[in-house]
Amino acid sequence: MIEKDLPKAEGNKVVINISKSGICGCDIHMVWGTGYGAGQNFVIGHEFSGVIHDPGDSKVFKEGDRVVAMEIDPCMECEFCKEGKVNICDHVLDGGPGIGTDGSYAQYVAVREDMVRLLPEEVSFVEGALVEPIAISMHGINWPESKKEARS
Repeated sequence: MIEKDLPKAEGNKVVINISKSGICGCDIHMVWGTGYGAGQNFVIGHEFSGVIHDPGDSKVFKEGDRVVAMEIDPCMECEFCKEGKVNICDHVLDGGPGIGTDGSYAQYVAVREDMVRLLPEEVSFVEGALVEPIAISMHGINWPESKKEARS
C-alpha cells in the first residue's frame, strides 16, 4: 500500500471516485515488472466504473455522474488518430489509466474527459467494470475473417 495525492481535474481531465475495478491478466505482468510501462511507479487497474468526483471544467459531466472510462490516451495528432483509428496510435497507452498513469486500484483516478462515458442507471457498477473486457472480446469476435488470417 502506498499513499498518493488526490489526482486533480486539470486540463481536459475529470476525477473519478472508483466504485468497482476488475483484475486483468496484464495487471499481473505490471506487478511482475514485465508489462507496458511496468516499474513506472503508478497504480495499476484499467477496468473500472465509478462516480465523477471532480468534473473540473467539463461541460459534459457533473459531480455524481456514474461513469466508465477507456484506458487509452491517443495523441489525436498522428495519421492514425486523424483517420479515426485511435486504437493503433503509437502513443495510445502512454497516459492511459492503469497502464501509463495511475489507475483504478486507487480510490480516485484522473481520466481524459473524452475517454469517459456515462453509465446508465440500470447497469450496475460491477457490470460497468466489465465494459472494457467485454468490448475487447466483442472486437475480437467481430474482427473480419480476412484480418484474422492476415494476423496469423
